[in-house]
Amino acid sequence: MKKIIRWIIIVTILIVVILLVVRLVQDSNIGTNASENQLIAAAKKYYNEKPHLLPSANYGMERVTSDVLIERGYLKQTTDQYGAPKSCSSYITVTNVNNEYFYNPYVDCGIKNDTLLLYDHLVSLAKEETKDGTNGLFIFGNKYVFRGDKPNNYIEFAGKNWRIIQIEEDKSIKLMYNGNQAVSRVWDDRFNLEKNKILGVNKYEISRIKDYVTTYYNKSDNFSNKSKSKLTFINLCIGERDIEDKTTDGSAECQKIFDNQFIGLPSVNEYLNASNDPNCPTTMMSCKNYNFMAAFKSYWSITPVKGTTHKVFRIYPNEGLISRDAIGKHYAHFVVSLKSDVAILSGDGSKSNPYVLK
Repeated sequence: MKKIIRWIIIVTILIVVILLVVRLVQDSNIGTNASENQLIAAAKKYYNEKPHLLPSANYGMERVTSDVLIERGYLKQTTDQYGAPKSCSSYITVTNVNNEYFYNPYVDCGIKNDTLLLYDHLVSLAKEETKDGTNGLFIFGNKYVFRGDKPNNYIEFAGKNWRIIQIEEDKSIKLMYNGNQAVSRVWDDRFNLEKNKILGVNKYEISRIKDYVTTYYNKSDNFSNKSKSKLTFINLCIGERDIEDKTTDGSAECQKIFDNQFIGLPSVNEYLNASNDPNCPTTMMSCKNYNFMAAFKSYWSITPVKGTTHKVFRIYPNEGLISRDAIGKHYAHFVVSLKSDVAILSGDGSKSNPYVLK
């Protein structure tokens, strides 16, 4: 009888040891909320078991915090050097683009491996607004704008070169295409009833150039679904502007909004704000000085000339801001906007070492 009891005790101990080993192995496979890769792995498990929580709409996005993933057993709480739980504000977003899902982790645990957002990095470099010919990111009301002829605002995205124009009030980051795929083309080539000629019609929402940039965006060779998951909608300011207007706050351009777009063209006020010449915009020709947006080949803005039905503003390095018939041919340097929570992989924004996103 004693022998049977002894064997029961031994078997019970073995079972307990085996269960403990299994638990330890399982725990070792569960990451912490202090790792981007482990956040992704945990979120994928979470959504695989709860697919109804995935975003269903195209370009829809959902977010789950690390606290939820810890509570449900998909992650462990990271600890400090003394083994005490460490407070983290980590989370992960998942975006649906054409029924493909893309996971974007954000680690915020007060450690060296915390995710560095492009927005946070840029804002940390921002300076008070001044007009002194210098380069940099400047505070401009509720926005931040890059100014000067050589600011460190170069970035690689979707396999292309861009310049960062500004950070919007909603923290989205607007980029302007800086590559050799920009082509010279008409803004619009329709018959203009008022002029009784084929001069084009200067309404962006029905223009040929709008069709062109939209088609360009929709081609997967130009923007993969992964790249599109990092973009946010733009509310394009397509209002007309008087040729004598000296404002730079967008009050003219933003009287008319073309909302929920992913791609467009730069507006006149964005070009003016990129100049750090103290005489701009009082003397319009001065606005091409200390202005990185004046260094591109002659290109179209999105802004029509007020009081006309066929003229649009274009920017040229030697002449600055000029009105031209929409039927003319100039380059199309399109703009897109990054989400506020895109993260930096490398780079310092210089021409030789542009920002690269994760």
